[in-house]
Amino acid sequence: MKQLLKQKGITMTELHEITGISQNALSLISDGKSNGIQFNTLDKILEATNSKIEELIEHGEELYSLFIRLEHNKSKKPNFLGWGFKG
Repeated sequence: MKQLLKQKGITMTELHEITGISQNALSLISDGKSNGIQFNTLDKILEATNSKIEELIEHGEELYSLFIRLEHNKSKKPNFLGWGFKG
C-alpha cells in the first residue's frame, strides 16, 4: 500500500482523513501485519486512491491465490461480496 500511496501522491495521514480509517489500522494493513481487512475498509481505500484491487494486492510467490466475488449490477461500480485466500 505504501507504494500505491506514493504513486498516487497521498500520505497515510491524508488517506486517514479521506477515509476515516484509523491511522493504526492503515499502518497495520500497510505493513502486512493485519490479519484481515473488512470489505468496507478495502472499498474506502480503493475509492480514495482511485485504484483497482489489483494495484493494492502485491503479487508474491504462488503460495496463495486471491479470489474475489463481485455482484454485478446496473451501477458502474461492482459490489464486493467477499474475498479470501486459497492455500
